Amino acid sequence: MTDTDTLRNTPIIIVTSYAMVGDREKYLAAGCNGYIETPINLDTFVAEIERYLSPPIGGGRP
Repeated sequence: MTDTDTLRNTPIIIVTSYAMVGDREKYLAAGCNGYIETPINLDTFVAEIERYLSPPIGGGRP
């Protein structure tokens, strides 16, 4: 197994304080799994990260 195979299913989540119009769509189209803008509510942030770490039901992105 290569390093690429090991990391293939690692979710990529953008966390940014410098959000511009269209950034979310651009990053998701590039293959990122999630996009979170600041300011961050800690409860919401933790729930969002947990959602990406849980295996999706039926496959695909969360």
